[in-house]
Amino acid sequence: MSGAARLRILPPQEPWEGDMRRRQGLAALALLAMAPGLALAQGAG
Repeated sequence: MSGAARLRILPPQEPWEGDMRRRQGLAALALLAMAPGLALAQGAG
């Protein structure tokens, strides 16, 4: 119940702010997923 109460106390976030954060997180995950493949490609080349 403390989590729900905390959500009620906090002001609503701007939707674009949440979208930006989600996009940054997805970009970071994509980079982390691609890094080993890029390293292998460079090593093989």
